[in-house]
Amino acid sequence: MHTRSAFRPSTCSNKGLYPFRANFGIDYSSGNVIADRKYERDTHTIKYTYNPSDLLELDVTGYYTDHTLHSKIGSADKIGVETVGSKIGAKTKFNTGDFAHTLRYGFDFYRSESYAKPTNLTPEKLNNYALYLEDAIKFGDLTVTPGVRYERHELKTYNGTAGNLKTYKYKFDAVSPAIALDYEIGKGFGAFASYARVFKGPDLMEGMLASGTYITGRGTQYTDWVGNDNLKKTTGNAYEIGGRYKGEFAERSSISLIAKYFRTEYKNLIMDTNAARGAINSTVIRRNAGNVDIDGVEIFSRLNLDTLSLAAGYTHQKVKYKDRVASNAAGTSFYSSTYLGYRDLGDKYTFNAEYTIPQADLLLGYNLIYFAKKNAMSASSNSIVKLPSYAVSDVYVTYMPDSGRFKGLEINAGLYNVFNKAYASQTQQSEDFATGNAEWEPGRNFKVSVSYKF
Repeated sequence: MHTRSAFRPSTCSNKGLYPFRANFGIDYSSGNVIADRKYERDTHTIKYTYNPSDLLELDVTGYYTDHTLHSKIGSADKIGVETVGSKIGAKTKFNTGDFAHTLRYGFDFYRSESYAKPTNLTPEKLNNYALYLEDAIKFGDLTVTPGVRYERHELKTYNGTAGNLKTYKYKFDAVSPAIALDYEIGKGFGAFASYARVFKGPDLMEGMLASGTYITGRGTQYTDWVGNDNLKKTTGNAYEIGGRYKGEFAERSSISLIAKYFRTEYKNLIMDTNAARGAINSTVIRRNAGNVDIDGVEIFSRLNLDTLSLAAGYTHQKVKYKDRVASNAAGTSFYSSTYLGYRDLGDKYTFNAEYTIPQADLLLGYNLIYFAKKNAMSASSNSIVKLPSYAVSDVYVTYMPDSGRFKGLEINAGLYNVFNKAYASQTQQSEDFATGNAEWEPGRNFKVSVSYKF
């Protein structure tokens, strides 16, 4: 019998001079002057494992997160999102004749709530429940894993004009089947394929809208909310197929390679906007904004040579929108991709090198990520915009003794964006990369983390 308990507290703070925006670093102008702002993230996780035999391995996890922005925004001094959740999962192993089964089943739940204090006039609350069951059935070199997931998604929001708001609820549920195949060909080669049904409900609006107010030249104004009776849940299909190889040519030396093709088809994407009636911040609404297909390839390889490990990766993907929906807001047409974050990216190349020094319990590492330039569809029109290329290098060191009085201690230190490159991520929300709208990533920065496992 095996039991284990773990508690992992974590906190992170980011303080600096940023413009008056929900997204740090975006849209600096004379109207959005910089000011002291602080972002904090607290995450606390507790986990318990009970494993008396192969017939039962039970994992119970509870977690709490709080993301907070300390800044004077409208009538709020502190905005954020608070989440509590739990995951209860179990695994059972048994045989039926020539078939070996690994049954996984469980329950997931989380509750998120936005806030903007002290006013907190329109906080939203989101509850999500899920039950799942899957069985990995192994027969010889073939493993077939059918599964099913039931999910219930409930969002409490608002409907009505300022001063006359009423509670409005979105409720969606879905049964999502899935199946995965894995085959060991032999001599280190393998193949795999999978299919899963996709479901997603509406998320919370950005936290700053929970205040229920916004600032204009006329002073503090109150926000209207529109409940959409015609809003549909986002659904889709996700496919994947690929192959792999792993071979060992010395006691501590090996090579591995994995390549796959993926495709995801989303239907009825959900867009959040606070410009439903032509003025930013005046009216909040959720609406369906069309469909999108994403397909691409990924290749990843790793070479282990005793204490040296080298890895390289490549990703190419293509995004195609269907039935893009535009809304006229303050004289500008905003298409679905403005808010949804799915967009074409340049080809992505990665390289990683790690070297361990066992005598000193040290790991030294280097990361390189490069995005090639790309011509992509604009979010605000049907024109093409150019996404610039960029490369970023990071170095890091980890101290993690596996014996002695400091066993269980882990210290991580890293220097990120070593060459202090000015760049805007191609995955950012502001796709058009206009000078005033680019979300610039941090320059050269240093981070240290310390953890201890009892």
